[in-house]
Amino acid sequence: MNVIFSLGIIFLLGLIGARVINKLKLPSVTAYLLLGILIGPSLGKLVSYDLLSASGFISNIVLGLIAFSIGQNFSRENFSRIGKTVIWVSLLEASGAWILVTSVLFLILRQSFYLSLLFGAISAATAPAAIVMVVREHKSKGNFTDVLLGVVAIDDAWCLIIFALSLAISKAVTAHMSNNLFVIKVILKSILEIGGAFILGWIISLLASRFSKYIRTSTEALVYSLGFIFFTIGLSIILHFSVLLACMSLGAGLVNVKKINLNFFDVIRTIDSPLYLLFFVLAGANLEIHLFRDIGLTGLAYLIFRLIGKFAGVHVGGYIAGKKDLITFLRHASRAYIFSAALPPAQAAAANEAFKVILDEPWRIEKLNANTKQFINGLKARGFDTMLTETAIVPVLCGEDDVAFAMTRYAQRHDVFVLPVVSPAVAVGLARLRATVLAAHEPDEIEHAMNIIGEVGKEMGVI
Repeated sequence: MNVIFSLGIIFLLGLIGARVINKLKLPSVTAYLLLGILIGPSLGKLVSYDLLSASGFISNIVLGLIAFSIGQNFSRENFSRIGKTVIWVSLLEASGAWILVTSVLFLILRQSFYLSLLFGAISAATAPAAIVMVVREHKSKGNFTDVLLGVVAIDDAWCLIIFALSLAISKAVTAHMSNNLFVIKVILKSILEIGGAFILGWIISLLASRFSKYIRTSTEALVYSLGFIFFTIGLSIILHFSVLLACMSLGAGLVNVKKINLNFFDVIRTIDSPLYLLFFVLAGANLEIHLFRDIGLTGLAYLIFRLIGKFAGVHVGGYIAGKKDLITFLRHASRAYIFSAALPPAQAAAANEAFKVILDEPWRIEKLNANTKQFINGLKARGFDTMLTETAIVPVLCGEDDVAFAMTRYAQRHDVFVLPVVSPAVAVGLARLRATVLAAHEPDEIEHAMNIIGEVGKEMGVI
């Protein structure tokens, strides 16, 4: 099987597969990965061995292009808006998976500490390629998309630090080394790798922007852009820097340079789709599916708790970095907090029986109407505003939210059960108590309730 024939199969079947998978409302990347598995060495054997051997070379190029495009989201204006959220969410989703996987493997599955630590470090990584592909395919834009792309970009820096720290500790444990200098040396090396990548990308971005004024045609622009990206990738490999971080820094540097006529990102976008297709198909082809049967309990625990760790980390990071207005809105509008008007089956059955009681015992309605009239008239006589109600559920207008809460506490301490209704359930300044009259109440009990509400109403200045 020659390389060119394999490429033809990959591109044609990739196009057809994407069309089919899109009918199922799934992203094209799913089709590419499945195609790779089907035509890879594990099943169809339609991918040339030479092409598979070049996967590392292709991966470096594609990941460099992806990181470069992500860098576009790190303009000064954009980062000042989402920077806090990106840093907190990326830090906690990476460390959340690291800590949880390490803890489960070591404390529950009784694996060795160094092995658990390394598995935890590996679990921190998040591949940006699939996320970028889905975002581009659906043309997603907005604050959430900006934060998402920022998180998957910065994630690589945290993962390098976590892995370097875990590797240093693991080596120290296995070699019974107590020399702190060894651990510090490894950590400093990872910091150099990260910092060097950022500096390298930034310096190359200055060079690229400086000479871009000499570019005249779109063809020259494409060659010029690819040249600087490949130069960054190659130099990063030589210097043992992170390719992802260096290319991301290159993109971020270019987007922050003022008065630059050449749009590097639009130029690259014209040719990168086939490369992405090839990258994902080869990723699927390199997947050795026969090894899944040997995954064992350790592998299963890794998959499950990595997912839980990342989910928990993102949740905590979002809570810490979320804007106050957004958190307030979610507390009052999300399904997890807001009340529902839907009746559970048990309440529906109880209501059905209540209707039967009403039909069989009409005196209860007469007693309820009398009690309601006594309560409403008594409150009005004391100076309260009951808002024209005529039902047994009586609102007692209080004004401000804190007044409603204070009156509720006072009433409940004196055996009168009322509930506060405050903003945003009602308009600001229209907070109220909600009192419910029952047919079972006696006149003296209603009188007691009115007296208690009247006392606290006078104390709070409502009447």
